[in-house]
Amino acid sequence: MNNLLQIDRINKLQGINTKELNMFSLHELYVDGVPIAYVRINNEKIEVLPFLKFAAEPCKALFVNTEEFSEMIEGYRAMDCLMYNSSNFSNKTHK
Repeated sequence: MNNLLQIDRINKLQGINTKELNMFSLHELYVDGVPIAYVRINNEKIEVLPFLKFAAEPCKALFVNTEEFSEMIEGYRAMDCLMYNSSNFSNKTHK
């Protein structure tokens, strides 16, 4: 899938929008109006680089598909933290 089409799919999720930043295909991710991460498309996966305040594991990029991205955003809304564990999705909490 084309990278721009993938970003468009992200922007169609409720309460989600992105703002393109630079030539490295980075976009700032806003959830419900709050900037929480940088995202870019990397080999058909969405690479999510959470801001330190919202990271379950600092300096760790998350690679998810579109469905997993939606689950990750719902998890953020519930726990104010960005994380994803493909085996059970509930590996850590953050406050």
